[in-house]
Amino acid sequence: MGLAHDKELVLHAFRHTYVSTLANTGSDSFRLQKVMGHKSIQSTERYINVSASALRGLSSIIEERTDKYQKEVTAKAQSPDTEE
Repeated sequence: MGLAHDKELVLHAFRHTYVSTLANTGSDSFRLQKVMGHKSIQSTERYINVSASALRGLSSIIEERTDKYQKEVTAKAQSPDTEE
């Protein structure tokens, strides 16, 4: 008996894949919880498998924003005060 005969397992696998895919494309846990209809975030988190590439992408975003912030702070510190 294969997966084709186990409708419950197929549905579960589909839900798991669907939510993991959404998580890997940037959806946050709160939204995923609502989409899945879970009462607790812990139920949703069991479905989420975030890929290494998604984590690297998040890391890149954080690095870019940190660099931008550091440049803004440096520019502000180097500009003369215009307040009197």
